[in-house]
Amino acid sequence: MKFMKNAALTIFGVSAIAISTTETVAFGDTMKIGMPVAQTEFMAVFDQPFAAGFMMGVEEINAGGGIGGSVMLEVMQQDTRSEAAQSMLLMEEMIDNGAKVIFMSAGTSDVYAAGSIASQAEVLAFTAATVAGFDSVTGEYVRTLGPGDNQAAAAGAHFAADGLGAKTAFLLTSPDDPYTAHSTGYFASAFEAKGGEIIGEASFNLFQQEFGNVVQQIRSLPSEPDVIFTYAFEPDFPILVRQARAAGINSAILGGDAIDSPTIYAMGAAANGVYHMTLLPEDLESRDSMTNLVPVVQAAYGEGAGLDAFTTSGYLTAMLVRDAVLATGSTDPRDLNAWISDLEDYDTGMGPLTYKGLGAQPLATMHFVEVVDGAREYRGTVRLDADQIPAAVQ
Repeated sequence: MKFMKNAALTIFGVSAIAISTTETVAFGDTMKIGMPVAQTEFMAVFDQPFAAGFMMGVEEINAGGGIGGSVMLEVMQQDTRSEAAQSMLLMEEMIDNGAKVIFMSAGTSDVYAAGSIASQAEVLAFTAATVAGFDSVTGEYVRTLGPGDNQAAAAGAHFAADGLGAKTAFLLTSPDDPYTAHSTGYFASAFEAKGGEIIGEASFNLFQQEFGNVVQQIRSLPSEPDVIFTYAFEPDFPILVRQARAAGINSAILGGDAIDSPTIYAMGAAANGVYHMTLLPEDLESRDSMTNLVPVVQAAYGEGAGLDAFTTSGYLTAMLVRDAVLATGSTDPRDLNAWISDLEDYDTGMGPLTYKGLGAQPLATMHFVEVVDGAREYRGTVRLDADQIPAAVQ
């Protein structure tokens, strides 16, 4: 059996025309997918939920007889040990073993080191890394399912100004990773364009255990900032929050989607006044696109477990691969990548994504939540126009 070629298809609400291909899909085909992600060391806390969600999607597809009832997915998993050099070795090994799609680590250094290997081999790769403009280094075959940090940080500025009514902001930056180094600049440019004022800035190092100097700098300001903006993540972010609150600093603390994690919510009332971006809409679990995922997540994590951003994004990445194969009638990575690059308002189930004209990272709808006594409360939604996204720092 072969899929019809050049037929109009509707996938997740997106109309597309199947393009001519070099590798048509036949009954009994197996499509190999490589998964070089961190199973150990510091990146495992991020990579493992994404990988788990992706595997939930793969298992659902295979349980239904494969993509289109014909293409089974075979996943090769190995541990990068949170090391960029190991990511490079595993990327080469998995491509040599026939992988047509790679689900790689979210580590920025891993993406920069190994992503270009995928593009040179014309193999489609997905990552949860959000550092903006990485495709200028990796090439056109490495993609994300979410926005770059330039888009997300600018959206954070719009939320701070419009949703929180913030007039002043304090920035906390780390030069140790592009994600933490550049996000504050993106926020500042958008916040100032909205009429806001940056009244202070400090820096920190990743895995820093003491934020006393930062706390003292904030306390020494003539007036407390309306919002503290930082893309610090675990384990630094919880330490920062506890020390700031212990010092009597009551400013709203606004972070990125990397802190949308059980650790932050487990802080309970200690994290009150923390806000972060998420791609998950408030009504996500009731949407038809999540019907199959919710019970699988609850079986894995316990009755009553909700969907988190990491697991959900991994699952939806598997569904994007499925839709690309169905739409093109091909398992050739060149065809899949070309189809994705032309998508406009592709409905993932979380919201519409547009890749066309935007490179590796799509235009997305972002939601902002407040942590209240260990629970999330939705406070606003932002979707920027393409011309409102700051240029990526190269």
